[in-house]
Amino acid sequence: MLDSIRKSCLAICIITTAYCGQSLHHYNTLSDAEADAIILAEVASKAAEESARLAELNQAEILSEGVLEDNGRRIIIRQVTPPEAEPDSTALPALSPAPSADLSALPAKARRSLFLSATVYDRALTYLRWEDAGEAYEGWSNVDFNYLGGVADLETDQANYTLFMALGNLSTENGPEGTLPGRPVFPEDEADFVLTLGDPANLETLQGIEAVLAYYEANEESLQIAYQRREALQAARERYAAAHPEEPKDLIFQYWDREPEGEE
Repeated sequence: MLDSIRKSCLAICIITTAYCGQSLHHYNTLSDAEADAIILAEVASKAAEESARLAELNQAEILSEGVLEDNGRRIIIRQVTPPEAEPDSTALPALSPAPSADLSALPAKARRSLFLSATVYDRALTYLRWEDAGEAYEGWSNVDFNYLGGVADLETDQANYTLFMALGNLSTENGPEGTLPGRPVFPEDEADFVLTLGDPANLETLQGIEAVLAYYEANEESLQIAYQRREALQAARERYAAAHPEEPKDLIFQYWDREPEGEE
């Protein structure tokens, strides 16, 4: 039964996927130096934005100011003159609505959510747990679900899936093998899944799992590159934070009194 579902899902065309807001394609792995350079650019961009915002705040005419000390930083509260009135939106030319495509002839797709708990053992096998209609499901996959950590949405020609996943990693070196769930033998050349708990006749819930595996097989290299980039950038952020301990920054709050409407 599961094998037939799997073949059916692998035949599904994965139409679109949202992966943390970015395309999976056209990326290469990152070296430490490249990751460090990206983080330095992010830090510089953020500093420039903060400097511009501070300059904007300091342009206001200050009517009164109070300062509070809080663990090495200052909290500055200012009363300032009201900013200039925003342009009257009614004076702006009306925009014609963009033409929309007629989707009435397209068949409606089912919208399904996958709430998965994934435990990856030794960065090789993943034990999945989820519930469907109050019934518990569990099973093994030979896919390292760390690589799917950035996948948010999947669209097949049958359904739209939204993936929510709690992900953890364990090593069998931290405990005896007998304490782990029994693991089946998997083929070496394809992504697979073996159900260990739940109704194997519930094709709808199993099709969601198999659609995820089909997507992995179709994008394996890109997913692994994306994972390497996430890990490299996180390590670079940690290196930067260790070398540049963050110092307390002042907080500035500015307010102004609004004049009652109709009063000049």
